[in-house]
Formats: sequence, C-alpha cells, structure tokens
Amino acid sequence: MDAFRTHQDVVDNYREYLKSFIKIADGRINNEVEKAFQSDGFIPMPLVQFNPAFERGESLSDLVASNQVHPYLEKAIGNYKLCRHQIEALKIGLSNQGLLLHMNFN
Repeated sequence: MDAFRTHQDVVDNYREYLKSFIKIADGRINNEVEKAFQSDGFIPMPLVQFNPAFERGESLSDLVASNQVHPYLEKAIGNYKLCRHQIEALKIGLSNQGLLLHMNFN
C-alpha cells in the first residue's frame, strides 16, 4: 500500500464531495472558493498518530518545583503529567542539544 497515494485519493475524494453541495452564484466568491479548494484551504494536512501506552513521568509542576524548567512553561501550557520520553526530550533541549520536539498533551 502506498500511504501517500492513499492519502491523496482520500483528499481528492473529500474535495469532490465538498464541492458537490457548494453552489455559489457570485463569480468572485466562487473564484476564491475554487482557489481554496485548489490549495489546501478546505482540507487540513493529515494528522497521523500512533497511540502506544507510554510510561508516565513527572508533571510540569514537578519540573518547575525542581528548577528544571521555567515557571512560565507551566503557566503557558498548563500542568500536564508528561510521559518519560517527553521529559527526556525536554532535558535534551534544556542542555542545548539539538532536537525536534512535538508534544501532544492528552
């Protein structure tokens, strides 16, 4: 299976489905809507996630209390209980080592 081709097929089919019930009489508005359909204005990029059971770790409050992260981090995103791999990634980032970080708080 080609995941990229499958994704494109799903997007194309969904785009055609959306277009099937949009009838716009004003040509200027219709042109803008068509432009949005041709770009990805109506259809967001896919979200692909795996949902393994990650080992839980400390909360942001714990990391703030132990002076490992700035207090504003907790204020900015809330007091979430982080997974062990997220804490490890934060510590790598805080030690000025390069990393790419995506945190999904559930």
